[in-house]
Amino acid sequence: MSGDKSEKPTGQRLDKARKAGNLPRSRELVTALLVLGGTITPSAFSESLGRPLTGSMPYNLALIKQEVCDPKLAIKHLG
Repeated sequence: MSGDKSEKPTGQRLDKARKAGNLPRSRELVTALLVLGGTITPSAFSESLGRPLTGSMPYNLALIKQEVCDPKLAIKHLG
């Protein structure tokens, strides 16, 4: 198989690859950064997104029986 390497690259080859921008990346590092970003991003925006949602939820959850049974009234209620 041509993809398998039998010997490790020399220091000169590694230096040349670094200068060209070809840095080895650990899969664990990429995964850790994605998990960290996925955790921080929602918490950073939670207040600005949460306040409008909590204001509109009581109105949208307060459906009367006629609005639930009649699709036209439900659409009118939800806007």
